Amino acid sequence: SPSATFNLANCAESNERTAEAVRLLERYLAISPSALDAEESLTRIADLKSLLTLPDPSGAQIRRLYASAYGGLAERKYDRALAAFIKADGLAPEFALTKWKLGLLYEATGDIDRARQNFTHYRELSSEQSAQDAATLHLTTLEAKRTKYDEEIDAAGDILADLLNRSLKLSFNGS
Repeated sequence: SPSATFNLANCAESNERTAEAVRLLERYLAISPSALDAEESLTRIADLKSLLTLPDPSGAQIRRLYASAYGGLAERKYDRALAAFIKADGLAPEFALTKWKLGLLYEATGDIDRARQNFTHYRELSSEQSAQDAATLHLTTLEAKRTKYDEEIDAAGDILADLLNRSLKLSFNGS
């Protein structure tokens, strides 16, 4: 079944059998071509194939770190994922995919300086025009995203302050 094949791919990746994970994900898409996560699965296959090009022994370590990072992302433990990608970057600083992943994580957390640095390195390391264009798009929208991020954080703070004031029956909004 598609779900069993997908789960087997996850297990293969977690157990450092990257080539098997690629094969299983490809089978998953063949069984269920209209799956809602088809685009995400195609991206994952491309990532795994890229990881397979790394020479051992550092390639095996990086694949292990990526499996840990993806597990962290799935569990919403973003600090664990970030730490794994940073370690992978230290092992292979010229591996473009890690720069991309770091750029996305830093962008999501509002750290535009680090996001800009990683997207710039990714663009420099990538040979495909579509990858360079994607990095350029992110680079050109970082400031706008940071502004929106700050606005949403401020709005959330206002909502929380109001809720706390009401729950404590306060009639003022002190410092």
